[in-house]
Amino acid sequence: MASPNPYSYSPQLPQREESPYQEDQYQSSPSFRSTPFRSSRGTGAGAGIGLGLSSGFISSLRGGAGGPAEPRSGDGSHDDLPQRSSSSSTVIPSLPPKPKPTSIPETLWSLQIPLHITHQSHPKTPYICSVPRFSYLALLLPRLTAYYGTPCSSFHHEEVHLRNFAVGLLVDLYQPSELPWRLTVADGMEWDICDTFMNSAKEADFIRNGNAKRIMGLSKEHTTALWNAVQDNDYQAFTKVNTHLLNAPIALKNVPIRIYIPSSPPPPSPDQQQPQRPGGSSSSGSYRVMQTLVPPRGSNNRTPQTLGQALKSLLPALFPSSRDPVLANVILHGAPVPFSAPLEELMRDAAYPDGWLCLIVVLL
Repeated sequence: MASPNPYSYSPQLPQREESPYQEDQYQSSPSFRSTPFRSSRGTGAGAGIGLGLSSGFISSLRGGAGGPAEPRSGDGSHDDLPQRSSSSSTVIPSLPPKPKPTSIPETLWSLQIPLHITHQSHPKTPYICSVPRFSYLALLLPRLTAYYGTPCSSFHHEEVHLRNFAVGLLVDLYQPSELPWRLTVADGMEWDICDTFMNSAKEADFIRNGNAKRIMGLSKEHTTALWNAVQDNDYQAFTKVNTHLLNAPIALKNVPIRIYIPSSPPPPSPDQQQPQRPGGSSSSGSYRVMQTLVPPRGSNNRTPQTLGQALKSLLPALFPSSRDPVLANVILHGAPVPFSAPLEELMRDAAYPDGWLCLIVVLL
């Protein structure tokens, strides 16, 4: 059944066709959660954030929690086109290959997460798709409503009502045991996802500069372009606006950072108690969020503050060392980050589109 494309809410955005997705290729792909970020800017003083584009890192991003699908026949890939006709010597011209990501942000924007979505009233009729890691589940609601023929407004993972976070952040928080990620859609509380995104971006701008003048000063055209770029997963269009936001005429005051710390949920009432699922966790998805002002430079205001220094200062019980993970580590975009990564560079290269660095604490 044909359904509207949620990534094109404005008339100027192009329509995109969604390729069919093969479930088994994702389940057989290696997970990239164990692959650390590595420096792509050299070593020594002033070395850049360790997110690197090494071949091992790139190949790991293509598997596990959200890598782009491998080329397959019929999905627009040109790898399977013959270079020469088998019946004659006529050379068949081949189309140029699709450009590969050349930077850390481009790589992150290219990641896809496979989803297997069912409706409570249609458990045997799944809606299967892949969505960008930086996208939002709410953008699928128009398609799901048309597909199931009934209003859809909320998503659930193992009976947990999911918040309106970026899809990649949700995957890092709930860490599904297998892909595609199996979700249930139903009626529930509705959000205006555009307002949710813009409010979060304004808050990040305020933390960076001590005011929100940069984002509030955007023209209506640029504000619309920013949100349209997120809807359409258009990194180039997003960068044109985001570069203006990140390069204020004043020095960066603080890094917008949220740390998600796992916690035990309150004990259920007797009538809510259910048997433990095999391989499941009763505390799945229970977390608390730490958000505070974190300056980009150390106490002497001369050297860049690293991730390890910030973690030791904010959570000394979990991070007694600023150099290496001892009791816990943090995950960003599905992979651990070196404690030596400078916070400001981490923000510029690996923040979510709303401007926030979202770190997930994982106990060792």
